[in-house]
Amino acid sequence: MALLNAYILQTLLFMSKMRFLPALFILAVSLALYSFNQVEYPNFKISIAGVDHELSAGVKISEFGKMTVVSLKEGVEIVSLEITLARGARAISISAVEGNTFELSQLKANARSGDRIVVEIKSKYSDDKLPSPDNSIIVFKVN
Repeated sequence: MALLNAYILQTLLFMSKMRFLPALFILAVSLALYSFNQVEYPNFKISIAGVDHELSAGVKISEFGKMTVVSLKEGVEIVSLEITLARGARAISISAVEGNTFELSQLKANARSGDRIVVEIKSKYSDDKLPSPDNSIIVFKVN
């Protein structure tokens, strides 16, 4: 890390002589060191047709069935979801769901390989029945 800091300092000194923006270089190095591939959903478990799925591998269209989202935290109940079938930068279909289950087979007609299913947990309650303000988003691809 010290070697990296020395390199950054040396490069910034060079760039300041060349009249470049040192802040741009710091931003570029910071983005290069940050890992964007960290996908973890430790608070929720998704099962499709009664089978727990490894979401990083994606889900085949033929496996679409009843999807259930369950919180792994004690005493947390999921009240509503929003399910989006997305392709590229646009949404193909959006479904609002009361409860924690959704029938993914409704999306079979429009789904293609390479699409994404975006599950947004809109509201959840803890033991004291107070709504949790933060939304959680789970994304997995369609194979």
